[in-house]
Amino acid sequence: MMKDKLINKKHYSYEQLRQEFYLLKNKIYTTYGKSRVHKLIDNELQLRYERALVTYTKNIWRKNKQKELVAMMIRAFNAIEKNLIEKKIEPLNSNEYFLEVNNNKFIIVLDQDYVQKAYKKYKNEDCIIISLKEIILLLDNNLIELKKQLHIYGPTIEKYENKCKQ
Repeated sequence: MMKDKLINKKHYSYEQLRQEFYLLKNKIYTTYGKSRVHKLIDNELQLRYERALVTYTKNIWRKNKQKELVAMMIRAFNAIEKNLIEKKIEPLNSNEYFLEVNNNKFIIVLDQDYVQKAYKKYKNEDCIIISLKEIILLLDNNLIELKKQLHIYGPTIEKYENKCKQ
């Protein structure tokens, strides 16, 4: 495996290892969903990852430890990827987006025609599958008007409460 060869070769620079680490991490997070990954792997692996991350974060500034620490994180993400594959976790496709809000896990499906496939695909996961069209249909007119008026400022809404009775 190329990743293992890269880690074991001492002549690779810290920058080369760091680039490999970020490519691997981004590939896994993009494929499975960043917050979803850490909820789907085995608990023991999650604990080992968290310990590795603490060690990495505390010590990465030490020049003499950087290559060793990045290699450790590459091994951690290789183990995460292997665990996801062994558990047959379905990767997200470009039509899906994973989001967790208030302890609820959502898979947002962009294409309305794909919703039934998503229900079948994720039937064993504890998540709410909702299409983007359903979300938009749930918006009330007050929120839609507010977004229209604020559009030029580019804000995002963190919380919204409708005080009007309908």
